[in-house]
Amino acid sequence: MVNQDSRKESDFLQYIDIIRDFCADVSQRKIAELFQVTDGKKIGTYIERECRSYLEQRTGLTMEGSATLGKDLPLFNIDIKTTSAVQPQSSSPYRSLDEEIFGLPYNVLLFIYRKEDKEGHARLGILRCCYIHKELTGDYSTTRLARELRDNYLRKEIGVDEIIGRLEEKLGITEVEDLNVTPGIVQRIIDNPPAPGVLTISFALQWRLQYGRMKEAPFLEGVIVIL
Repeated sequence: MVNQDSRKESDFLQYIDIIRDFCADVSQRKIAELFQVTDGKKIGTYIERECRSYLEQRTGLTMEGSATLGKDLPLFNIDIKTTSAVQPQSSSPYRSLDEEIFGLPYNVLLFIYRKEDKEGHARLGILRCCYIHKELTGDYSTTRLARELRDNYLRKEIGVDEIIGRLEEKLGITEVEDLNVTPGIVQRIIDNPPAPGVLTISFALQWRLQYGRMKEAPFLEGVIVIL
């Protein structure tokens, strides 16, 4: 058994080939339990469970998910996201506004699938699989605006108040007190600008994560395309 205490988030990258094999394996299966199932959550649960099991078999590591931490692969600080190619999006619990600007607190392993029902079974064709480092999980347009505003501030063209106003206008959620852009958030942008995000994130009592940019090439810089 591998010493799990020494595992790091970056260690997951050595298992990319295993994930690629998993995609091929799932795409060839006849899955009776998903026949005529339209609930994306049930399909996602199947992929998450089978991915953990496959990794355990191939690596000797324990890949138990953690509902408390909200991660499917806590060993590597990864949450598995699954979505149909028809409307590639998923949800994530809202924690703070910082996540739209600086990214989610975990890495994302994304599976985009197309489901077809055959005679008494379902087929899940994995069309795309990507590993997205947590620093890149911010909102595409918000992170770029934040970086632009920071550059303007450093050139002394605008002040903190204008940065707050522009970001709140962009986010469009200032009517919710907890979602206001604070001077602390602005200072963090100035001191350590966010990486350009690759997701589209919107707020609807929880985060709605959209993956349209993950479906087809060219892929955004930093995204590791497994399949």
